[in-house]
Amino acid sequence: MRRLYRLILHNSLNRNRFKDKIMQHFEVLQRPLRLSKDARRCRQAKPSQG
Repeated sequence: MRRLYRLILHNSLNRNRFKDKIMQHFEVLQRPLRLSKDARRCRQAKPSQG
């Protein structure tokens, strides 16, 4: 019985850690997208020097 409880506890801890990793990955993915959008906005605002 105690062994089963430990297994369940271990599983839930792993799931939380896994979820955190996924969330971190999404945050990392979203950051460059925002940066590129800002860069594009700046480029459109300035007339091109050519």
